[in-house]
Amino acid sequence: MSSLAERTPLLEATNEEEPEEVVDTVGIRLLLVQHFSSAWGDRTAEFALYLFLILYYKDTLLPSSILGFSMTLTGIMLSQRAGHLVDRIPKLTVVRYSIIVQKLSALCAYACLATLRLSNDRFSVVSWSIFMLLVSFGCLLQFSNTAISIAVERDWTTCISGGSSIRLGRLNTYLRQTNLFCKLAAPLFVSFLTVRYSSLTPLIVLGFITVVTMFFEIRWISVVYDRFPILEAEQQKKDAQRASNLDSTTEGIEPQDRSILEIVKSTLNTQDWGEFVRLPVFLSSLSISFLYLTVLSFDGTMLGYLKTLDYSDDFLAEMRGLCVITGLVGTVVTVPLESRIGSARAGSWSIWSMVFCLLPVMASFYVFGPTNHLGAFLLFGGMALSRIGLWSFDLIQTKQLQEALTAHRRRNTLMSLQLTMQNIADLLKYILTMFLSRPSQFPYATLVSFCSVLSGAMVYVLYLKKERGHIFHVPHRTSDFDTLEKLIDALPVLDAYFEPGQDDLRSWLMQSMNIERKLKQLQLPKPKLPFFARRWAKLDRKLKDAISSYRRLSSPIQSLPNEILCEIFAHCVAQQKETNNLSFPLLRLIDVCAQWRRVARSSPTLWNHISVVYPHENKANNRSLSPWTSQEPRAKVHRDSDPITPTIRRALQHLRNSGPVVPLSVHWGQDSAVTAKFVKEVHYSLFLDMLLERSARWGSLSVALNIDEFSAFLEKACRPGVDFPNLRVFKARSRVPYGEPWRPFPYDRLIDLFPALTHLRIEAFRESVSLSRDFAPWSRLRHCELTLCQGTEHMDFAPDTRITAVNIHTALSVVEMAECPDPFAAAFLRAVSAPNLTKLRIGPRLGGWLDGISESSSLVLSFIERSSCRLVELGLDIHPSRDNYFWPYLVQLTQSKHMISLIRLDLALAPIVPRLVGLLSSQPESWSQLRTLRVRYWPSAPHKLDDAALFALQASRPKLQTLWLDARFVDFSKTTIPSLRSAGLRIIVARQNGEHFWEL
Repeated sequence: MSSLAERTPLLEATNEEEPEEVVDTVGIRLLLVQHFSSAWGDRTAEFALYLFLILYYKDTLLPSSILGFSMTLTGIMLSQRAGHLVDRIPKLTVVRYSIIVQKLSALCAYACLATLRLSNDRFSVVSWSIFMLLVSFGCLLQFSNTAISIAVERDWTTCISGGSSIRLGRLNTYLRQTNLFCKLAAPLFVSFLTVRYSSLTPLIVLGFITVVTMFFEIRWISVVYDRFPILEAEQQKKDAQRASNLDSTTEGIEPQDRSILEIVKSTLNTQDWGEFVRLPVFLSSLSISFLYLTVLSFDGTMLGYLKTLDYSDDFLAEMRGLCVITGLVGTVVTVPLESRIGSARAGSWSIWSMVFCLLPVMASFYVFGPTNHLGAFLLFGGMALSRIGLWSFDLIQTKQLQEALTAHRRRNTLMSLQLTMQNIADLLKYILTMFLSRPSQFPYATLVSFCSVLSGAMVYVLYLKKERGHIFHVPHRTSDFDTLEKLIDALPVLDAYFEPGQDDLRSWLMQSMNIERKLKQLQLPKPKLPFFARRWAKLDRKLKDAISSYRRLSSPIQSLPNEILCEIFAHCVAQQKETNNLSFPLLRLIDVCAQWRRVARSSPTLWNHISVVYPHENKANNRSLSPWTSQEPRAKVHRDSDPITPTIRRALQHLRNSGPVVPLSVHWGQDSAVTAKFVKEVHYSLFLDMLLERSARWGSLSVALNIDEFSAFLEKACRPGVDFPNLRVFKARSRVPYGEPWRPFPYDRLIDLFPALTHLRIEAFRESVSLSRDFAPWSRLRHCELTLCQGTEHMDFAPDTRITAVNIHTALSVVEMAECPDPFAAAFLRAVSAPNLTKLRIGPRLGGWLDGISESSSLVLSFIERSSCRLVELGLDIHPSRDNYFWPYLVQLTQSKHMISLIRLDLALAPIVPRLVGLLSSQPESWSQLRTLRVRYWPSAPHKLDDAALFALQASRPKLQTLWLDARFVDFSKTTIPSLRSAGLRIIVARQNGEHFWEL
């Protein structure tokens, strides 16, 4: 009995501590459903072709051997070509075309079989011609099956597993069990058809199923591909690598018409074979290839021989089903066996169990005879038990091959070489049965088959010796552990400042993966297990870090052109500019490798945003401190006891890498969520002085300050020598501390310093905004956005609210006011004119200033008429109680000449929605260019819209593309929405806060 240490690998204790990454279980199920359909068609055709040939040619195995020989030869000659196509053609495209070829080939093969069944002379020229045509379609079927097997069972599974050995093993098990189930059920189904119906009916049924499943699989494989974005990402990596590699591009340009000699040369590509033979996993691949040179399985040859012994179709189908069941048992026991004793040892147990189970089969042929009851029991029982070891070994060896070629850039091409070896062994089997075609000669073929299986087991012993250093398992000594620890310590540690060559990287990667494999197989005596487990965990982390760094530096993204890298970097930093996150994406990217750091630093535009978000703390009187307002001497910065804060360090790095010319985008503000524990006020003050020295480069300024900080900032900005000639965008966000009186912010003093200002955005909280009629930027502003602004006494637009004369002429094209109090918005609309205005948005909370007298509703209309503008976009938020007051002015707006170019209308006034929709339907000439209509909607009487109103709106306004309804739900008919969508009108329902919306 083996010891506990011998039976329990050290890896088992650590696997439970590492949680697996969540995988799309629905996508896995969809993949298995698609694979089931494909495997069902393959196994059905495989069984049916041999069965009907045996029924037609009853006295010889030659036709079935010729068919098997030709299909296998096709697999040998074209399997590498199939792997090359999988490597070169997009993943989804190659699978789709393979499915079409597979189904059409099977359909034509069934048609040839039906024609043969109708023929009376089995050896006429016509019959042999049809048979050769059947062989051709069988070869085409074999090629398509090979392409699907490489693409889905090997390439897609490797990508979907995401580098997880456990997930890869499970996925392989699921696919193998699916294959085995189809191998069980498909022959039973074909046998049922042949016994129950006439000779042609089974072929008609099989042909119909083939056509139906073809359309199903083409659609289903697309669904599977969409469920796993990693497949598309892997394809994009391969495309990028191919585009940047001239050799790969040249290799991909191949002539369409290739001679047989060229195909043979491609199959015997010495470079690929030489690379494959040098891999440690080659011996494992060779061992499983020997298992294919055997007639001791339920293939066409064995079925033909058993039919000559007068075994019925039902009995043969049952025995084949029994073998498939035992094969399923083999796939079930594989995972626990592998986790218990390791992959290499589990493969040894599996293949040798197959050898021992075939001994009774040989006794059946050479001692008792296959027709004897005891001989038949030994024959079918031994073959059934041997399937456990066969399918277990097949599953283990497939995983070994996939793990060995995971990081290889041409893994599909090398995987196809194993299929080529398997097909060669299969070809030799058919050559053997062609020479030994008489049933009396079949026992000699079984002897050759047993010797081949035994040879495969012996080759796997050599693989074990090369992989593990020994054949028979013994507990590892402590010195083995120390040796692995030294090997791991000897691996070079890479960082962003070290650039090794690709050859060195590949060598280190293979070396580290071999060490990882040996470390996983390491087993120790039980008394020393707790001590070495801690050392093992430490070494395992170090080894995984090394492998990760090698893979990262050898990944295809390292070969991307610098221009593409710059675009990627720009996209990464665009979303997190105004942030105090010290793990800023750009700072993480430059730490990946020296190349990325050079590319990032050579692009000054990536660094042009200078963001300083400083902390603040409140005293008892709620007065906020300003750490950057300190006037400490500059010499204090250089004291070692006063380290620079991470925020300033990052800002300095951005300022330094932005160069001397690129316009700067500056954000300066406070954040109450940031602690002030390590703040050194002098650094903020001196850095602001440093920025102001470069004020001529400022193109955008964003500040988030209170009144005291704003005054201090203004004082620094008004110093001599500080100038802002190129600043075009100014954004201000401010707040008065609670408990203090309202005081006007002197925005006009600061904005007067910006002669080129075109975009102004002010977001005030409880402050008064001081912008007078003499405010200079009114003449050059193009975009004005005001939020929560107060204080009409400080705007000084119109001393008398009843005076409507124009006071301020502006060049504004966009005006937005959100949540501004009533008097502020009213004063703005009375006093300002904007001839260039194209976009006007007022709201929410505009309804407050319309709650007064009804004449106030004319302010929007009079503002538009007075400005003589042509609006393209209009947004209004009206209180629901003012619908009757506002409706007449809305009707006038539809007739205004200044609204003929209107494209978008947003109106938050639910009670008038039915009237508005009716007005737009009855007057298609009003707002004839309208594309988008967004309204607040109440789906209840009397404000509810019926389906007829929507159809009338779409019919009268074919240019209307989108109807937004701000509502919690709608209750339109299920047929209305699709009909409107097909006519070109989309219905979108949004929550009233606008954050969540969906298209019906």
